[in-house]
Amino acid sequence: MRLGRSAPARAVKRSSAGVRWARRLVVIGSSTGGPQALRQVLPALHGDLGVPVLVVQHMPAAFTRPLAERLDELLALEVREARPGSLPEPGVALVAHGGFHLTLTAGGRVELDERPPEHGVRPALDVTLESVAGRQDRSVLAVVLTGMGVDGTRGCALVKAAGGDVITEAESSCVVYGMPRTVHEAGHSDESLELLRVAEAIVRRSLAAARRSA
Repeated sequence: MRLGRSAPARAVKRSSAGVRWARRLVVIGSSTGGPQALRQVLPALHGDLGVPVLVVQHMPAAFTRPLAERLDELLALEVREARPGSLPEPGVALVAHGGFHLTLTAGGRVELDERPPEHGVRPALDVTLESVAGRQDRSVLAVVLTGMGVDGTRGCALVKAAGGDVITEAESSCVVYGMPRTVHEAGHSDESLELLRVAEAIVRRSLAAARRSA
């Protein structure tokens, strides 16, 4: 089953830097402790951040829209629950709809589906990363925050193989050091950072990617 298309999104202000950064995509994955972690990382990103952000939080369907709404109230970034047909935009964070895997079509638009859970969860970070790693239209920065299990390890391997970057949250700040640990121990993490340093690294690595592609 797929969800119906969303209404047109409201306009978002973008800086000139956003035009340069547009070929980057940030994908943030989290599970146990994730909502609290997201409330620390996302507010530290500027409202004119010139890259689209996808957030994959392990959470039931009834809770992802309230999560997106609460984050939207706190952030300079615009935050929405992802809907089918949504187009990731610079300066906007789309939160994966609970109960559905989030992927991007060949045209770059959001698709939600109910294929079987991965690692016992849906949405799964691996499914999203597999759909965006290696795309010709943009490079990927994967960010793996606190959470139980191994979701994200397979997807981060693909991101690295395609020339993208991976940041993992350090054990010292994780509620559960599961997902970041497996990515780090598999050798896919470029940086393992405490939560308060993650946002700075997202901006720094996005700028570096923009310079490489200029």
